[in-house]
Amino acid sequence: MTEFSLPRLQLLFATSTQEPKIGLKEYVDGYEEVFKFLNLLGTVFGWVAIDVQTKIYALRRHMSGEKKEHYITVEDMVLYERGAGMLEGKKANGDNGTRNLVILHRALQYVVAFLGKLEEIDDKDNCVNISVVAYETTLMKYHAWVVQKAAKLAMNLLPTKQGLVLKVAPAGDEESIKKAKEDLPGAVESMNKAFELVEKICQSHDLHAIIKS
Repeated sequence: MTEFSLPRLQLLFATSTQEPKIGLKEYVDGYEEVFKFLNLLGTVFGWVAIDVQTKIYALRRHMSGEKKEHYITVEDMVLYERGAGMLEGKKANGDNGTRNLVILHRALQYVVAFLGKLEEIDDKDNCVNISVVAYETTLMKYHAWVVQKAAKLAMNLLPTKQGLVLKVAPAGDEESIKKAKEDLPGAVESMNKAFELVEKICQSHDLHAIIKS
């Protein structure tokens, strides 16, 4: 597995949204970079990273399976699975691609909200407060109380903004740190655009109501 790359993350999510429909391969590849980023923070985001990795694998199984022709774009997948009855009743929370994508989609909203707030704090400020606010406004509503408590407790282990940037730019020299800070807004923007487009699909098909965590 290659090292985490902000430019690659930006490129993959941007590429997935270039066509009228959202390319599923590029979109899922983008989540591979999200997974790498979460792993940079060690056990702090283990509760999200494991779930992200599991959903990526599940989607890739569908993308390479017998019905792979229906898993080229996000829209095609949702329409196929709805037509096949895979999003009805108890089947909606079975092993279908749409359920896995919706859960990834919810995690992405948190990552976008968290990283989007980094510019609001100083290098020496701890990231815990912006992470908690991001969590409370995104993922928290999908989690049981015990998960919420564990997640917020784990966030206390987050580094300062400077510490987080150093994880993205481990060389630690001035040039790589500067580049990481310059690349971050573009990566957040591309993730957010992908999130908003998928959110429209979720709303038009009422996916949040029929897909449970």
